[in-house]
Amino acid sequence: MLTIVKQILMEPKTFFSSLYRERGIKESFIFLGILMLFYVIVAGIMGWIVLNTFFADIYVLTIWKYIGLLLFVYFAALALSFVIAGIIFLWIKIWGGRNVSYDKAYQLYVFSRTPTMVFGWIPIVNYLIWIWSTVLLIIGTMSWFGIQRGKAILMYIIPILLILVGYLIYFVV
Repeated sequence: MLTIVKQILMEPKTFFSSLYRERGIKESFIFLGILMLFYVIVAGIMGWIVLNTFFADIYVLTIWKYIGLLLFVYFAALALSFVIAGIIFLWIKIWGGRNVSYDKAYQLYVFSRTPTMVFGWIPIVNYLIWIWSTVLLIIGTMSWFGIQRGKAILMYIIPILLILVGYLIYFVV
């Protein structure tokens, strides 16, 4: 597992060009589950420290309620991974990807989230990591589904820009 994490983070083109040979999504789901558990635990500890340091007077939350909230987030994120992979699957098909399967779309989603699961709990760095995850999504889409670089960039930048415009409209209006 650490070898895969290292290769995704340090040599993504090599990782994605090797055409990861998993059939189905079992191994990817376990990979995501382990990384997400790490993320939820570390981010949860950081969140608990911040809540009790800066917001103790505002938020009264017992440790058990907080752990329950973290468990909910963990399982909801795992369940949501299937929905997001489905959206990615459809999006790649719409943009003309070759050999598109739900399994590969799920694997692409999981592997592109690796930087977020490993480093996303670090304040401020998490914004840069989000960009790196998007780059991995683009690299994987190009390698696994034969979409050219410009098209792969556009297919992920357009939704990001639409979401940003939506946020801007929401906060300005």
